Amino acid sequence: MGVSIFTDNDVILKLARYDLLSSLVNIVKQANYEFKYLDALPYVAGLDTPKQAAKMGLNSVSLYSIRRFIEQSSPVNLSDEGVFNFIQQQGNAHLDAGELILTISASENSNSGLFTGDKRALRAIDTLVKNKILNFSSVEVLVLEEAVRMLMHCSDRKTVVSKIRSTPGVDTALDVCFCNESCVDEAIDSYINDAASSCRSLVFAYKKHCNVIK
Repeated sequence: MGVSIFTDNDVILKLARYDLLSSLVNIVKQANYEFKYLDALPYVAGLDTPKQAAKMGLNSVSLYSIRRFIEQSSPVNLSDEGVFNFIQQQGNAHLDAGELILTISASENSNSGLFTGDKRALRAIDTLVKNKILNFSSVEVLVLEEAVRMLMHCSDRKTVVSKIRSTPGVDTALDVCFCNESCVDEAIDSYINDAASSCRSLVFAYKKHCNVIK
């Protein structure tokens, strides 16, 4: 397997609610990429707990796509000791446990990716990299807006736009980007550029990934 993409639960759940998760998996697998997920994902998604699934806004189609995602992906393997040692050495990194696991795992794997929708977490990671606490030289960052742009370029654009516009309330930034269909690309570019400009020590992945896939 090629590049590992360490993926936050939040973006998985959002893409599942848009019914776009399976499409993204198909695209990245064609390019020899593999998603890595946190082992808490089945619980967070409520795969076996209907009340939890309903709380997360997931219907039967969303849950099926998450099950398929898990079947086609691999859990993140990082010991609690690794996270504990990082915290002991660096103190409060302003990242929660899941974010720490993904960040450390990505940094320890050559030629990897970190997929998250949390700009606050990215700013915290950027600070760690800028202060030379964390080595992210071989890690590319993928944010939700970049993933949606990738889907529009590498699958049926009209379908992607329709699914997002017909499912409001999932992600505030995407609600704004897709409120005017004629300005979707410009709006997404604006959000991606804003994230990149506030995290200058990180490499954002969209252009490279899209070129590889095409």
